[in-house]
Formats: sequence, C-alpha cells, structure tokens
Amino acid sequence: MLIKYKLKDQIKIIASGKAIDAFDIVKFKALGADAIGMARSFMLSLGCIQARECNLDTCPVGVATQDEDLVEALVVEDKNVRVKNYHAKTILALKELVSAMGKSSINDITAKDVFRRNKAGDLSSLEQIYFSEN
Repeated sequence: MLIKYKLKDQIKIIASGKAIDAFDIVKFKALGADAIGMARSFMLSLGCIQARECNLDTCPVGVATQDEDLVEALVVEDKNVRVKNYHAKTILALKELVSAMGKSSINDITAKDVFRRNKAGDLSSLEQIYFSEN
C-alpha cells in the first residue's frame, strides 16, 4: 500500500516478532520491512532461558534483573562472544541465502521471490499470499 500510494520513501517499517534466523530476515524484507528487530534470538544467544521472570527482577541467569546477586550469573566476558558469534553467523547465513536466490543484495528480494508450501503441498509466493487482490 505504501508503494501504491507513493509513501514508501516517507514511511519506514520495522518488523519484529519471532525473527530468529536468516530466513526470517529475508521473509520480512520481502514483505516490505526496512529493518528487522531480532530481540528474542539475541536474548537466547546471551543465555536467556525464557524463565518469564523479566518483569519480576528475578531472572535466574542474570539477563533481565538489577539484583546484584543474580547479575553475577551473567558473565559478560563469556557471553559477549556468544552474541558476537550469533550475529556473525546470522549475517553469513543471510548473505548465503541471498546469493542462493540469485540476488546481489537483500534489497533486491521481493515477495515474488519467497515461497510457502501449504498443507496440500501447493507452492505460493508471498506476493500471492499477502498481496493478491481477492
């Protein structure tokens, strides 16, 4: 709709929500996102165990707490390497995926380029699924 009404240059879309890997980045970009937020996957790479106590200040691994005793569980010198490695491997996987699609840039990917198989086994592009006029 932003392209149709010539607003794409004025409005930017930041997509998030269960974006975990390179394919999720490609999918969101194909659907029109300008940027992708990947909080969950980076929290997991940091050591989050999804104890769901973030709002209680009792995070058992020290990721989401201000409690000094619990924060000791988060050894930044060790964990920062895991986050860096996760980021680097995600970017590498993204580059490989984009190249395998025959594209020179992620910005060249459109909804026509990404396909989904339904329960019956039929393939449809994201363009057909999300942008077709019914």
